[in-house]
Amino acid sequence: MATVHDDVSSLEEQLLRVLYEGSASARECAAQLAPYARLSVDRIREIEHLLREFARHRYLGVETDSAETRYSLTLAGSERLAELVE
Repeated sequence: MATVHDDVSSLEEQLLRVLYEGSASARECAAQLAPYARLSVDRIREIEHLLREFARHRYLGVETDSAETRYSLTLAGSERLAELVE
């Protein structure tokens, strides 16, 4: 289980923390953030948007071989998480 904290200032940081623990689909990310992010349809769309943006910036690798697209943190994503944590 990912180490997500309710005192984290941004959804971006929370999402990167989830992916730091291992690859996950958008649905799995949302489920892990549910206790902290007050999930709604709009919040799930925001998570999906962030995942696409992170992939565009090469913070995430994208695996599309399975039924669901899975995302995994890249070195650039780990560095971005470190910047946010500082």
